[in-house]
Amino acid sequence: MILPNDPRSCQRSHCPRSSPGNPEPRTSGFLAPDAVQALELVGNLGFSVALIDLDLPEGTGFDLIRTLRWTVPDLQIIAITNAIHSLSPEDAQKLGVVAVLKKPITADWKPVVERVRARRAGS
Repeated sequence: MILPNDPRSCQRSHCPRSSPGNPEPRTSGFLAPDAVQALELVGNLGFSVALIDLDLPEGTGFDLIRTLRWTVPDLQIIAITNAIHSLSPEDAQKLGVVAVLKKPITADWKPVVERVRARRAGS
């Protein structure tokens, strides 16, 4: 699942998403337009990894991450941020974020998600 504050911030061909007729194994996901729908998707479908933008149109990604940590403690969360809004490794660890990606999102997200999934599978 990915939740960018502006879907245009990730290049169309690089955003993780799937459709019922065209799932992409191991890298498929759903694009949630807001935190409420993100929580609903996690609750209804379950995810192993979530990509969460820290700058959301309503509220903050920090609030969403804290809620997800509480409701789905084993969910692996990757934060998305821009260069201005950086997240230190210490702050990321306190928040429960396992990796941080910088905007704009490119195809670089795929190996990061695979590493997170592999670490999770090995634990």
